[in-house]
Amino acid sequence: MKIYSLSAGKAKQARLKTKAVLAFVLSLMLATLYGCGSDERLPGSETAGESDPLAAGTPMFYVQRLISEETDQLNDPLRFVGSARLMMKERASQNAKETNLSGRVYSGNYDVRDLDVSSDGQFVLFSMRAPQLENADEEEQPTWNIWEYDVENDALRRVIPDDITAERGHDITPRYLPTGDIVFASTRQQKTRAVLLDEGKPAFANREESGRQAALSLHVMEEDGSSIRQITFNMSHDFYPVVTLDGRIVYSRWDRYARNAVSLYRTNADGTGNELLYGLHSHDSGHNDSDLHFVKADILPDGSLYVLARPMNSTSNGGDFITIDVDSYIDNYTPTATTNGNGPAQTSITDHVVETDNPLSPGGYYSAYFALWDDTSRALTSWNQCRVHLDSKTLPCLADNLDDPAATAPAPMYNVWMVDYDNKTQVPVLKGEPGFYFSDLAMAAPKEVPQPYYDDDSLTGVTDGKISAATYIELKDAQNEEAVIHIRNVYETDGWVHASYPNWSNPSVSNAEDRPARFLRVIKGAYEPPRNVKQPANGSFGLSNTQRMKEIIGYAPIEPDGSVKVRVPANVPLMISVTDKDGKRLNGRHQNWISLRPGEVLECKGCHSRNSTAPHGRYDAQADSTNQGLPAGSSYPGADPAITAPFDYATMAEAKAAATMDRPEDSMILNPDLIYVDTWRAGSTPDASLMLQYSDMLSSADTSFYTAPANTNCSPWNARCRITIHYQEHIQPLWEYPRDNLASDGNPATCIRCHNRTTGSGNPRIPSANLELTGEVDGTNGVRNRAYIDLFFADVEMVADGSGGVTDCTQEEPRLDENGDPVLDDMNNPITDTVLCPPTLAPVMSSAGAMSSPGFFDKFEAGASHDGYMTPGELRLIAEWLDIGGQYYNNHFDAPDN
Repeated sequence: MKIYSLSAGKAKQARLKTKAVLAFVLSLMLATLYGCGSDERLPGSETAGESDPLAAGTPMFYVQRLISEETDQLNDPLRFVGSARLMMKERASQNAKETNLSGRVYSGNYDVRDLDVSSDGQFVLFSMRAPQLENADEEEQPTWNIWEYDVENDALRRVIPDDITAERGHDITPRYLPTGDIVFASTRQQKTRAVLLDEGKPAFANREESGRQAALSLHVMEEDGSSIRQITFNMSHDFYPVVTLDGRIVYSRWDRYARNAVSLYRTNADGTGNELLYGLHSHDSGHNDSDLHFVKADILPDGSLYVLARPMNSTSNGGDFITIDVDSYIDNYTPTATTNGNGPAQTSITDHVVETDNPLSPGGYYSAYFALWDDTSRALTSWNQCRVHLDSKTLPCLADNLDDPAATAPAPMYNVWMVDYDNKTQVPVLKGEPGFYFSDLAMAAPKEVPQPYYDDDSLTGVTDGKISAATYIELKDAQNEEAVIHIRNVYETDGWVHASYPNWSNPSVSNAEDRPARFLRVIKGAYEPPRNVKQPANGSFGLSNTQRMKEIIGYAPIEPDGSVKVRVPANVPLMISVTDKDGKRLNGRHQNWISLRPGEVLECKGCHSRNSTAPHGRYDAQADSTNQGLPAGSSYPGADPAITAPFDYATMAEAKAAATMDRPEDSMILNPDLIYVDTWRAGSTPDASLMLQYSDMLSSADTSFYTAPANTNCSPWNARCRITIHYQEHIQPLWEYPRDNLASDGNPATCIRCHNRTTGSGNPRIPSANLELTGEVDGTNGVRNRAYIDLFFADVEMVADGSGGVTDCTQEEPRLDENGDPVLDDMNNPITDTVLCPPTLAPVMSSAGAMSSPGFFDKFEAGASHDGYMTPGELRLIAEWLDIGGQYYNNHFDAPDN
């Protein structure tokens, strides 16, 4: 194995000084080197010898791009910068002839990025964007397209030849698959648009969760640009794929929801097996624990994975290239459960000290790295060496210069070098220009072909006994497009199991009422349209814009052993939650979107707490589940012996699913309601059934007052079921609903009868508990009404105004000048202003969820002040609405326009 690192001991100050001086002197020699033609040390030079595989006929490719005056942001990958070019050199030599390949297609200010070379070295993929149109909106501008260069025939072609198809979305970061297909990141979102049409919405490209631009998803197409299919379904960007030697795809995912981090994920070429690979808790692994993210993954000849590690925002467009031991680690200091190590998993493969948080990084910055597959330890690198600007001079980064407070970083200047790690040489290949960088480097030389992966190779649910052949056909059917999630034990959190678990898992020892976890809730993200399609009014998202809009897909009961197995929609972003009998989420809100492909069976071992760094989200990194199931044919302790394990290690959920599979009462079918019917008690009284249904939610028989949030696809359930809860339509009516059971004076009681600033006859009064639940919209909070504001925001107490009315509490406050001194009137008396009192009333509800809203739910507990005021079904609706974020609307197209 070749070692691509010279990092041992490089932090020593003496070595830093020596390297800084040598590097600076070497850069000063660049002009001379370019003029003298002395390239005999370079691979590909005429004096390098015939044994060098790059001695002749191996062209080098590079992309040079402008460093924009704006900060380069990883979460803005579609930005047009311009002033780029794709160049080919006849070989990796200073004096080798160059050809401007991109200039054959466009002239003027165009943009280029993303090089990849085929395994036989005969073809080169790249992304290119045509010059921008003057005075045109972004939606009207040319898109990023994928191009291919045929080395042998010296020919360029756009991979998708048809103009209309090519411009249907932005296509970037292409990579060759070993089957001959191409994987790439695209905003065209082929399948997502089809799902939107099924939902009765326009077929738009979903915006990523910040709302700035269309989200990138991984797609695969054939080499002629046909048969385009979407394989990932994140709510934000999936990009920078690379094919590892085992045939799987490693890519970067921007987890925007609640994290704003770019981590590494892994999937098969058909989108199955999509999982977190590395780095979810390693984003503080930069210099001085600074911000670090992982992009531009590639592999070394020994199969090791390496990435560009850099901050989310950069003014230098660079960082450090590091290898990551993803086989043994899931985070920098967190080994997988099957390995025994202390880390770090990350090792620099450059031989300079790169401080990713420092504009004056002693080792400079790297923007591109290409390892040669020629049985040497050589690599092409694009390196911006450290320089300082002092007294109008550009000087080397010696310690004294770096410590000078007047030192600043000059404009980056990247040069390309050929580094030989075995011989410890670094030779210049390309001289750069200030303000430009080399984003991509490549050599058109053969490399190892990864293991091919073909669609559906991993769909082994039938052969493994996990699903029947008939169920598989249903899951794969284009009218259904479903998958299966199986969780072995929801009571297991990061390997820890509650002491009561042995009792909970035995139906003869505990009742269902004793078990805290009763249902699995499945949630789908609501796709966000571009503003030219729909722009909801201010306030439509509710209290926290972070939560965005979501829809509930359905519920499944959790079995006594903590297992659950359920059919879910495929090809959509999903989250899951575990709830109690009342529909309140027990665990923290899921922080990552998951997606499955039709026919896939996803296996999960347990749950994960938000702040834990224990391995999760990656099946092979976790310890074995505490719920090992039973051998085939075994009955479960304390359960009906007629239900037995269908195969070895089967959980109760798997046994129940096997017993009902392919029947109308299939236990894997989701339900819009919380319904539990005992099937486990044998020869004794069954557990009490539990039914919290939208159809019988209200206490009155008059259901015309209320519209259930579940669409027509929920009964009976299919993959297009959507439970869409809007505050104004589904929650506000609960405060206004006339409750005959609470009538005490002959008039039906309502919540707003007491929680109102006026009496029924219109006289002013202070609302009960200073909480107003009326539906009045005053316009100061967008579309939100007064009740919503009072429920979610800290409020000022209402008081009598002394004239028979009520008003918000006010107080006198001294007026201060710009120095903080009191302002006086002509009589030298302090001037005061009347201002609102500080808020003293805590919010009643929290968008963090039902469990975080005791100020509301505690009032309805047995024996509390509002016991019996609302039905369990009503409280369930409020709980699930809060658990998904308490949004004002959960469908953009139902919200009023801005």
